Amino acid sequence: LATSGNGKRAYVSVCKAIRHQEPYIYVNNLPAAILNQHMELSDLINGVDVRVTPFLGHEKFVTKRVQAEANIQAFGKHSKSFADMYARVLRNRFAANIRVWASSDARSKSICNRQYQLRKIASPMQLDGVQVNREADSAKWALVEGKNTVCFTTNDYKATEKQTPGAAVCLENAGVYNAFLTAASNVEPCNN
Repeated sequence: LATSGNGKRAYVSVCKAIRHQEPYIYVNNLPAAILNQHMELSDLINGVDVRVTPFLGHEKFVTKRVQAEANIQAFGKHSKSFADMYARVLRNRFAANIRVWASSDARSKSICNRQYQLRKIASPMQLDGVQVNREADSAKWALVEGKNTVCFTTNDYKATEKQTPGAAVCLENAGVYNAFLTAASNVEPCNN
């Protein structure tokens, strides 16, 4: 992972989000002086475990380029959170209906008994004229309805994923959202 940023806030934000994924750092070539200045970076590099709540991380970024400004949100989920990336993290943070495309098990169904629904996109789906089956696709993404937001995740939609660390990077962009929305037009029925 290579990062560049302006000032301490950029490093702190990125490091906080990444630490919740419990990464293993094989090599680092950062001088001790930099690690001593940025404790979050030092904790990330040295594998210091997240021991205090919340076990969920959330950071917001805005691109600097005015012509193509985009809002980006990053979410990190520690295994100790026991949180479902889609039902608890994304649906609750965005306070919106979510459509999910990710590998899933028979127990993980569309959920419609709350204020905001979580709907599995029906498989197979048509993406740019190509038929795609969930079982043959390793992509994991979600649409946040009414927010023009697409989230790319590291988690499957399975009950066992609550104990798996993970992340989601969400991009607010109407063009990207509409392209995915066309593919995600068919959803599985609600689990009643």
